[in-house]
Amino acid sequence: MHRRKYTERKRHNGVIFITVILWVFAACTCAALILSVANSTAAEHNWQTTILRRDNIASQASALAEAWFTGNLNSGSLFSASEFETGAAPRSDPYIPLPSDMLTILKKSNPLADINVSIIDQNYSDSVASSMDKLGVPFTGPLMIASADGVLSQDIYGVKYFQLRASVALNDLPDDHITLVRNFAVLQREDGTYQAICICTKKQ
Repeated sequence: MHRRKYTERKRHNGVIFITVILWVFAACTCAALILSVANSTAAEHNWQTTILRRDNIASQASALAEAWFTGNLNSGSLFSASEFETGAAPRSDPYIPLPSDMLTILKKSNPLADINVSIIDQNYSDSVASSMDKLGVPFTGPLMIASADGVLSQDIYGVKYFQLRASVALNDLPDDHITLVRNFAVLQREDGTYQAICICTKKQ
């Protein structure tokens, strides 16, 4: 009789022990899943934050280059009036020289970012056509256009096309860089002044 009670008590204790083990295992599994989800969420948040930071730097670099470009259209240093004539000779070096210190502050604020900007004259020579094609910069020679204000009062404009490129790569995303591209038509008015109009914006 005592042996039977002892055996039953032993079995009861064994059931309790196994139940405890199962509960502990379940709790550990849940904790592991929660930790995995938390780590995954944190990693996704960090990646999105990094992408946003990269895109923001590219936008700032593009804005700086655009402000300089549009602000110097009438300075006489970017191009000559004859370059707006139909059939004007293409450039063997289509890159517009930029100030060396234009991105200094932006680069100091983002030391882990590789930031580059360029402004390209799309009337380029055959000698650089291959490299321009790889960048996605189409050849477009200068044109003459007329306004649609009226047949007797049409204004004639010379037009040249330029592409502004702002590229950014971060050290923690070296293989996932971004290039912001803005295409401009620069109008040469009859009075000799110039105006830039953005006609296209895209990401590469």
